[in-house]
Amino acid sequence: GGKSKRKAVLLWHGLLDDAYTWVEQGKGRALAYLLADQGYDVWMGNNRGNCYCQEHTYLSPKSEEFWNFSWDEMAKYDLQDTIKYIQRKKTPPSETPAKIAYIGHSEGTTQMFAGLSENPKFFEQSLSCFVALGPVARVGNIDSRALKALALFRMDYICWVIGLRKSFMPRGSMLEQQFLGIFSYMFPSVVEVILTLLCGKPNTPMATNDIINWGQHEPGGSSIVNIAHWCQMIRSDGFRKCNYGSKRNLLRYGTKDAPSYDLSRVPRSLNKLLIRGTNDALVGKTDFDWLCAQVGVTDPVELEGWNHTDYLWDPNAHVTLYPRVIKYVNSINAPAH
Repeated sequence: GGKSKRKAVLLWHGLLDDAYTWVEQGKGRALAYLLADQGYDVWMGNNRGNCYCQEHTYLSPKSEEFWNFSWDEMAKYDLQDTIKYIQRKKTPPSETPAKIAYIGHSEGTTQMFAGLSENPKFFEQSLSCFVALGPVARVGNIDSRALKALALFRMDYICWVIGLRKSFMPRGSMLEQQFLGIFSYMFPSVVEVILTLLCGKPNTPMATNDIINWGQHEPGGSSIVNIAHWCQMIRSDGFRKCNYGSKRNLLRYGTKDAPSYDLSRVPRSLNKLLIRGTNDALVGKTDFDWLCAQVGVTDPVELEGWNHTDYLWDPNAHVTLYPRVIKYVNSINAPAH
């Protein structure tokens, strides 16, 4: 941070993840380090409810009310507040707030697309560019049979009925994390099969050390309400706000049905780079093409054989993907050294 001349880049993780994902590969390989080496001031966001983001001015994580949020709130409040905070740290009060480069993965792109559609003026004035890795908006055509099954069998309703109404897959105690690390060490092939079922076949098999590291640091956690929102999206094939039922929707939105996000409001003047892997089980080709058309992107990038986690965990991402991302960001922002 600090009011330096370094231009800021904000990195935002995906569902059930956390900011560690941007440094997991280490120096010389992870995107956060590579951007810093290029002269950028790198910031990493954490979504509310994950292991690093469970504080509140008056609510306790033990309360149900604390967990009553989805990515709607992240888009409406958290993104803007984070960007404003960075701008205050970077820019003297007498000057126009500096623009920030934003790079998101998965849900980190979802909340930005929602934010852009709801408050286009703020984000147009605040962002220099938006790089979307594995961009997600409409998810009715995903290839992940595992996630489709969970949504169609209404896992979200089942959790609600049996009284699970707070956190979903929270980061456990140190002992639990060590257990996950040991399990990942003993059965790396099992972990890889699970990830493949959820995210698609990886471009390059994960190294055992990376799988162990994953087991020690994932999942980051979220809320049951947020998971319910994602299940609704898979079932409805739309890009809508969270559906709380007709009565609560009336109070919340003024309509019985949860409204859709209007992606036609996303500023065409904002520099955007959308990148999808052809093996990405969470970003179907039909949904990706639809999203590109909605936000006015005519030259998206498709990576042959990449899945939904390869953008972050592929051992060669620092050679095959990140130079392209950095070149794009550099073309818009001249970093200070």
